[in-house]
Amino acid sequence: RRALGSEKMFMMSKDHFLRKPFNTLTFFSILLALAPVVGFFATATGLLDPLISLVYNIPENWEGRGLTSFVMSIVSVNIVLIWFVAYAFNEEPEPANKKTK
Repeated sequence: RRALGSEKMFMMSKDHFLRKPFNTLTFFSILLALAPVVGFFATATGLLDPLISLVYNIPENWEGRGLTSFVMSIVSVNIVLIWFVAYAFNEEPEPANKKTK
């Protein structure tokens, strides 16, 4: 059966979404929004204590843990930005349109 009009466009977009659901910018935008939240709460709840204690002794009081969580949220954003720059420079560029009028 042959698809016509909007049905054909829907099939094309569905096929594209199944191959590559997010482009690079969308993926890193979502990751950049989630990174500080995840970094803050993972540090505040103690999930990252074994990793952080290799570099820094976390104070036992809540003020020290809160400050450490805040710093970790900034560090997690920087990690995502460095990952984005490294990924963007290594990504293959999309081929230019060769069609001329």
